[in-house]
Amino acid sequence: MKKNDWLLAAGITGLALMILAFQILTGKTDHAQVVVSIDGNPYGTYDLNTDQTVNINESNQIRIQDRTVRMIEADCPDQICVSRGLVRKSGQGRGEYHLSPEQSGDCNRSR
Repeated sequence: MKKNDWLLAAGITGLALMILAFQILTGKTDHAQVVVSIDGNPYGTYDLNTDQTVNINESNQIRIQDRTVRMIEADCPDQICVSRGLVRKSGQGRGEYHLSPEQSGDCNRSR
């Protein structure tokens, strides 16, 4: 490799490290929260820094663990919201799935 090749590789590596550092530093806040909504109406706000299991309307549960959120129990027959997996980033779960009390707690996919 020539000198310019080494400089280019070092520049690309440095840029990649700066982008990674920016994402790590801006992706985590001390006051990170999750907002749970049922049919578009706020149900509760929970701290992502505290590992906990939250009961929602007696037959649904979410688990907050390691700054992620997961639906662990739902009363809907298709279990889409349970099989969806972890929500790790802001906005990842927004508008995707919701609980609709008019439909006996069915999990529905928003379109």
